[in-house]
Amino acid sequence: MPGNIKVLLVDDNPMVLEMLRQALAQFSSVSTLTDGADAMLRAIDDKPDLIISITPCRRSTASNSCRS
Repeated sequence: MPGNIKVLLVDDNPMVLEMLRQALAQFSSVSTLTDGADAMLRAIDDKPDLIISITPCRRSTASNSCRS
């Protein structure tokens, strides 16, 4: 049963997303996206406790993503 922790996974590879989702699902509520820009918007709306982003946002640098 997932805990109260909300995790947002971001990667452009569906196989990687599914592998990570399965690994984390027993500990948390997991959302997945394939685009960094969409992830930033989702993070504003859903306020996850943890964001794991392997896919960079093409319109932003990693440091700008962290500041957002």
